[in-house]
Amino acid sequence: MLVKYIDSYVTTEEADSYFSNTLNTDIWDNTDTTTKEKALKMATRQIDRLPYAGRKLDLYQELQFPRTTTNLPFSDGIPNAIIYATCEQALFLLQGGSKRQELQKQGVKSYSIGDLSETFSDNLSEEQKTICPEALFYLRRYMIGSVAIC
Repeated sequence: MLVKYIDSYVTTEEADSYFSNTLNTDIWDNTDTTTKEKALKMATRQIDRLPYAGRKLDLYQELQFPRTTTNLPFSDGIPNAIIYATCEQALFLLQGGSKRQELQKQGVKSYSIGDLSETFSDNLSEEQKTICPEALFYLRRYMIGSVAIC
């Protein structure tokens, strides 16, 4: 039977378990359950805005996963990579996101501080600018235009 995920791919208990084996998660560990739930729901919404290969497993399901594609194994549950990505994105949100990503969202192409300068790539979609690199690592195999490496 297909489990219907309504507003998050991960429960706070699952995320707590994930982060129990992860370094530098003090902000997660010291955050109340209500705020953790909000972070997981927002992370899920952000992840769901990305372009994915295949189609929803059930036409009427609320979220993008589970999905069916020709190049990935069938699953009627949420893949671990999506759970991990949701956890990482939720932590990223609690940490305040990335200054680089905020600058990119504002249209900044490059900036300099003293001898340091950085130029941003134009090839990221608006949605990808809001997802942390660690979460994107887990999500890439499911995205349109990427290749699944099993």
